[in-house]
Amino acid sequence: MVDERAVSAFPNPFTTSTTISLILPSVSGDELVEILIYDISGKLIKAMEERTDNGKLSITWNGENESGEATAKGTYLIMVKSKSYIQTLRVIKQ
Repeated sequence: MVDERAVSAFPNPFTTSTTISLILPSVSGDELVEILIYDISGKLIKAMEERTDNGKLSITWNGENESGEATAKGTYLIMVKSKSYIQTLRVIKQ
């Protein structure tokens, strides 16, 4: 059986922003999704929440932390969580 759920970030690597896309085919309406961005040491850098639209979501991270300051170049972990799904992916800021 193929898992049709998918989360991705594009572009990756990125310089100023990256768009996080999520598809949850089993969700017919909206579902609250939490996007948590951590630096490589595990420190929470940014938290965002959005609702899916028929199981789909696209949100842009502008490379800034919660204070609106640009983050340093490096590797970041993006955790995407909902009541039915959780996945972490790695992005690189150049």
